[in-house]
Amino acid sequence: MKVAGTDSTALLQYFAAGGRNAKIYGDAVQPTWSADGSCFSYRRAAREGVEYVLVDPARATRQPLFDPALLLNRLADRLGGAAVTLDALSEVALGADGESVTFTHGGRRWSAPLDTLEPSDIGPAPGPGELLSPDGTARLILADHNLWLLDGHGARTALTKDGERGRAYGEFLGFMSVVSLARLGGAAPPIAIWSPDSRCIATCRVDTRQVLPMPMVQAVPPDGLRPKLHLYPFPMPGDEHGGKLDLLFIDRSGKQGRAKIDGLETFAFDPLAAGDGWWEEDSRHFLLRHASRDGNAVDLWRIDTHTGNAELLLRDTTPGAGRPVMGSAPLARRLGDGRILWGSEADGWQHLYLVEPGPDGLWLQVTAGPWRVTAVHHIDEAEGRIIFAAQGREAGVDPYYGQFYSIGFDGSDLRRLTPENLNHSPPSAPGANRPANSCETVFSPNGRWFVDSFGAVDRPAVSVLRNREGGLVMELEQADGSDSWPEDMPLPEPVRVTALDGETELWGVLYRPAGFDPRQRYPVVEIVYGAPQIAVTPRTFRQGVKAPTAEMLAALGYVTIIIDGPGTPGRSRDFLFRSYGRTENCGGLNDHVAAIRHLAETRPWMDLSRGVGITGFSGGGYATVRAMSEFPGFYTVGVSICGNHDQEAYVAGWGEIFHGPHDPALYRAQANATVAGKIRGKLFLIHGEMDDNVHPSQTLRVADALIRADVDFDLLIVPNADHGVARHSYAARRTHDFFLRHLPPAPTRTA
Repeated sequence: MKVAGTDSTALLQYFAAGGRNAKIYGDAVQPTWSADGSCFSYRRAAREGVEYVLVDPARATRQPLFDPALLLNRLADRLGGAAVTLDALSEVALGADGESVTFTHGGRRWSAPLDTLEPSDIGPAPGPGELLSPDGTARLILADHNLWLLDGHGARTALTKDGERGRAYGEFLGFMSVVSLARLGGAAPPIAIWSPDSRCIATCRVDTRQVLPMPMVQAVPPDGLRPKLHLYPFPMPGDEHGGKLDLLFIDRSGKQGRAKIDGLETFAFDPLAAGDGWWEEDSRHFLLRHASRDGNAVDLWRIDTHTGNAELLLRDTTPGAGRPVMGSAPLARRLGDGRILWGSEADGWQHLYLVEPGPDGLWLQVTAGPWRVTAVHHIDEAEGRIIFAAQGREAGVDPYYGQFYSIGFDGSDLRRLTPENLNHSPPSAPGANRPANSCETVFSPNGRWFVDSFGAVDRPAVSVLRNREGGLVMELEQADGSDSWPEDMPLPEPVRVTALDGETELWGVLYRPAGFDPRQRYPVVEIVYGAPQIAVTPRTFRQGVKAPTAEMLAALGYVTIIIDGPGTPGRSRDFLFRSYGRTENCGGLNDHVAAIRHLAETRPWMDLSRGVGITGFSGGGYATVRAMSEFPGFYTVGVSICGNHDQEAYVAGWGEIFHGPHDPALYRAQANATVAGKIRGKLFLIHGEMDDNVHPSQTLRVADALIRADVDFDLLIVPNADHGVARHSYAARRTHDFFLRHLPPAPTRTA
């Protein structure tokens, strides 16, 4: 990449725009399989433009999916002669029959046989806010708190008629981002799941009328001078009421059935929005995973959607069994013989069990050891084998790197299918609400083949096709990231250190500045998160959630560091539970301090003499203030963005699961307002005025404590910005300016 390293403004804009991924060519392959698994297609981003590839695994061949010029000419003829470009087509993929290509153009879905490429209009494409049925003949929409069906001609049929505010059908419920979604103009699709045969939907009607409201004032509304008041349901820890749930099944005529499960309640998300409900392939039975309010028990129900009768298949009372981990799907499959393949941390690590149905059914452990299963990709019931993804089994390898394995139902004959000691990261892991043979998985529907993409933060992905035994069939792509990274900026460096307990290894990534010279000394900034529902250290070459901030600050002349410490997910249950009841540890801040000092011992170009900078948003905003309070001599400059500074004032479905049942004394210890007066460095607080995830009052509580303690700080409230304020161009620029002003890169030499 030819962006000059000395032009920090250009680099800053480049990293901030999130455009780096667009300059990685031939990146991770996302296959679309034919229904029988005999072939698949994928989209390839090349320097010359987009290409579509057809792969025949049995023959180990790879060729263009179609002739673009011929297809575009025939589509133009079909449309009356108007010219069509390849860029105007979207969702281009192999048809389920394996003999056609399907695509979207002009708001319509099209199909063309591969041998003739004569396109046929097969119906309307789903627009914003529409949920298309699997057979493509109907779309589901939300209007006036009710569900409506649109046929192929756009005619509307009301499926429900008595929806109302506070008791709506299929509306998003997260007790967070509700106002933000409404401000989008109602473009969000219904929270519902179509049955595989397209005859019925599963959805929830949620009653939030007893949930205490959260007020939010929009001081600068775009449609008037008078500030606008928004009220939305928001249960806090200790509140009596959450959202009362009715799980409903509605056919195309509007006939309703209700799951006969009493006491369904949520203090976080609608279970269907969270991926905790899915259809069985018979289109009659539905499975629901439902956690207790404290997250220490979870039930799996099977509902007959014709009668509403519900059977409790299992109950897992492992501590933390109901804790959500962002980016993961429930490990739950019902087998043909009625047994359930279930993921649980019953022995301290997330492993697979075969469970006899019933709350007291026998559990047979399938996988075991100090490592964790992360996804199930294929089950061969005839052969009694499971193919799954796992982390942490291979000695000396980053324990967050994914690998593929297979194992027998009885736990015997464990085989590693991916030999490279890199991160084997499927581009589209199967969710529990998709069947095992979903065309969205990396595995073929017949279970004979899978696509494997592997790489690391400093190595672009290689994508290959393997057979079910792990044998290499053919290479598909070697990603080229040479245009995505500045030529004078070193690639990220994976690092590991030993935690303060003297045993646990901690893993992270270090970024060195553009124009790096090891004879110079550079200030250090940590990008922090530390909340217990997600590990944030990047492990792929693609630019992830935290990478832009790290890369931008490195472009400005800083050494930047990201570390996953104790109290975050991805390791053992004990590793995660170090934050339970101790949210203020923020993923082991004391371990973070020790890790940075340890890294600097062997890297004299890391200048800690002026203190370390720290920044993060949401849970990272919380950790920033906590770090500057607890380690004021170490962290001297911080930018805290939309921090959830007090879990007692945050949503109950987060605080009570990750910190513990409401106890005023327990929650008082984690509130940043109680320690903010200890800050001695330069602190900048940023929050979005319309943040309905973490309410702006959270930051104002800290501001109030700082004022009462007579501590200087900077504060920015961005009008009309929501929880994504960290990506707001003005807030991002002010963040960088703050570090440049208070912790400027100094051209000093190492000794």
